[in-house]
Amino acid sequence: MMKKFFVFICLIGLYSVSIFAQSDQVVITWPMVVAEAKKTDEQIAHPRKSQKSRIWVDRGRKHVELYAFDLKQAYPHMKESDIIHIMKTTAQDKKTVGDTTIYSFPRIDLYFANGKLINYERTDEALEFFPSKTAPLDTAKRAYFHARKIDDGKRYDDIAEKLSVLTGLYTNEAYYYIYNQDYEGALPYYAKIADILSSGYDNNSDSVRASLLNDCAVIAHLAKDYDKAISYYTQSIEKGNNTIDAYGGVMSCQKLNQDTAAAISTIKTIIETFPEDSAVIDYISELVNLYLGMKQYDEALAFLNKAIEKDPTNTNFLLNVAILHETSGNIDEAIKYYKKTLELDPNNVGANANMALLYSGQAREILIEAEAAYGTPKYKSLQSKGKERLKKAIPYYESYIKYETDEISIIKACTDLMSIYSQLRMEDDYERIKKIKESLEQ
Repeated sequence: MMKKFFVFICLIGLYSVSIFAQSDQVVITWPMVVAEAKKTDEQIAHPRKSQKSRIWVDRGRKHVELYAFDLKQAYPHMKESDIIHIMKTTAQDKKTVGDTTIYSFPRIDLYFANGKLINYERTDEALEFFPSKTAPLDTAKRAYFHARKIDDGKRYDDIAEKLSVLTGLYTNEAYYYIYNQDYEGALPYYAKIADILSSGYDNNSDSVRASLLNDCAVIAHLAKDYDKAISYYTQSIEKGNNTIDAYGGVMSCQKLNQDTAAAISTIKTIIETFPEDSAVIDYISELVNLYLGMKQYDEALAFLNKAIEKDPTNTNFLLNVAILHETSGNIDEAIKYYKKTLELDPNNVGANANMALLYSGQAREILIEAEAAYGTPKYKSLQSKGKERLKKAIPYYESYIKYETDEISIIKACTDLMSIYSQLRMEDDYERIKKIKESLEQ
């Protein structure tokens, strides 16, 4: 038998900054930068000096200088032709491995593919200070945070500016992964960005923080860390990113986390908060699907009716209302909505299939009752009523066979329709449908 038919219905940019401000008389060297960074270890170990925010701010600055010294102003996807301009010197060595060209400078190698910078690696004596790519930046972030906590307010602006610099540098690191669509690789850097933004210690406005936190959420979403994504989307909304897309991101992650109850709650918030947004219809449809999946038909029907108020010609909504009424036993209402669907879309296979099955199912029950009443006055009237229901099913079966594209489903429908034509002794139609079925079975 033919089956009943159901319908279930960013990112922040690259950052370039000149870390060093040096005069023509002073040439800063790698040993000098290393010595200055190491000196801060001694300073924060000193009982009296460690209580001064200036010492911690200076520690952060010197570790950022350590990070930036060899990298200069190189950034992800910079042009290979710009390398001398960016690095201020000629490479010590250049080699090609497959599609990648590698330029070697003191303590750092730059990797280019298709004329764009795709990666870099620290080398030689730099490795001591880079157990991870952003180890000095991480040290700087901790130092700035500590400075902010112990400062009396005099250095708040300076700390905020320096944390914004870190946000840009972490963004650059993330982009090496984003360009390769490696969102899991990018996420740790965005987590550090989110940590800065969530602290409120940076000098961005709440609107900018909201936008950047949304970027963090998008990356976490793409990296399939849905808990982090929900947290970042929520923080973004709290900072003022009160948009339907942000709530939609939350809902999507909740669904992917299999938290249906939370997803339903978020969709209801979307519907209440953005009643005039054209996308609300899609969210109502999503909510209906969730309720249908949970077999909460009354709730699904209530929101479907709201959807129809907004989009009265949406045949998916009308068809699902019909299905829900049929499921609830409200057959007259179901037929009314099936017919509305077909008035708008005569080719709708779902409505045609369900109407065919509805009438043929009714006919079957009546004819069984007639058989039980054989020999009584009720027999003929029941027989006549059952055959009338079979006749009502015919045009819907015919339309279904005409417009359905799945051959197996058509064969099943043909079998049903042949049975009806046989019972009604409509031999020519029986043979016509039989040929259609046989042609598909070959």
